[in-house]
Amino acid sequence: MTQTVKGQKGTPQPQKQSRPGQRQQERLIRQARRRRQRLIILGSLLGIVLIALTGVGIWQFPRLIALLHYIPVTNACTVDHSGTKFYASTPSSGPANPPDINTTPGMLADGLRCIDLKAGNGPASQIGSVVTIQYTAWLADNNLEFDSTFDRHSKPFHVLLGGKAVIKGLEEGLTGIKTGTIRRLIIPSALAYGDQGKTPKIPGGATVIFDVIVQSISNCPVSTGSNIYNSAPKATSTAVVGPSLPSGPATPPPTTTTPATMLDGLQCVDLNVGSGAPVQAMSSVSALYTGWLAANGKKFDSSYDHGGTPFSVQIGAGKVIRGFDQGLIGMRAGGTRRLIIPADLAYGAKGRPPIIPPNATLIFDITLVSIQS
Repeated sequence: MTQTVKGQKGTPQPQKQSRPGQRQQERLIRQARRRRQRLIILGSLLGIVLIALTGVGIWQFPRLIALLHYIPVTNACTVDHSGTKFYASTPSSGPANPPDINTTPGMLADGLRCIDLKAGNGPASQIGSVVTIQYTAWLADNNLEFDSTFDRHSKPFHVLLGGKAVIKGLEEGLTGIKTGTIRRLIIPSALAYGDQGKTPKIPGGATVIFDVIVQSISNCPVSTGSNIYNSAPKATSTAVVGPSLPSGPATPPPTTTTPATMLDGLQCVDLNVGSGAPVQAMSSVSALYTGWLAANGKKFDSSYDHGGTPFSVQIGAGKVIRGFDQGLIGMRAGGTRRLIIPADLAYGAKGRPPIIPPNATLIFDITLVSIQS
């Protein structure tokens, strides 16, 4: 019998044998390695995101804190009558500190907070209303008084809503208010005097407190009778147009409704009420008009006599007489308003020779065709 010699050429070599479960173990090792790689990549991405968010958070920290602190929750003033006794009579001077109130303020828009110490009655104020108030104001940080009408012999203060002549928080807090209301307003710096403050009494970034007493609210009354402005046919080619007049009336069309006296002696009556958003200071509008001298009713100018082309102007920019800038606030597109403008709000002691004599009171009927912004 022939014997096979180990390692001899031509002799078959034994095959490498795998241990039971070795392939499964290697597969599990590869899967674990891939999982670690994915976790490392994911961790790196999360780290980059966290670093970016941290940077943004540091940059925007003051704004984020303000937003969290002033989130509107009620959209209405809360009520606390505990301060009514103090304001039952006219104080001889503004209180050195805000009278104590235990009620949590309600939240309005933009972080404005408010408490009604006394409920008013009658029609609510709106854009275009003149609100006559007494007030005292303090710094919220230390409760120190910085202004009060009571320190000026209780001389009333008048606010034309929409005129943007006072801080935004005061305008917002007086919108929708009624005569007789006593309201506390806690106004954040963004709606008050901002980061610059108002030297020397109001530092930058200051939250302020106002207690306001509403003495009266004036609005333009609405004409109860028919007139050429609400009976004239309306064109249909555009959404809102002025009345179809061949020329400006030679004399003011009659109205039986008594005008109301507004700010600085300006008088007004709405001959036709429009619709849509009201005009405010810095609104750009287009309007038609006719003007007469109050002394004799003589017409001196009319856009209807110039082809009926509306004139355009930005309200409050000082491009027209002050009576226009004040008198158009609160009007709505399609409305017609009669303004009786004293000389101080028109052309004054000099007049505008030869058409308008010195110290002339003027009458304007103005139809608002459109509000562009």
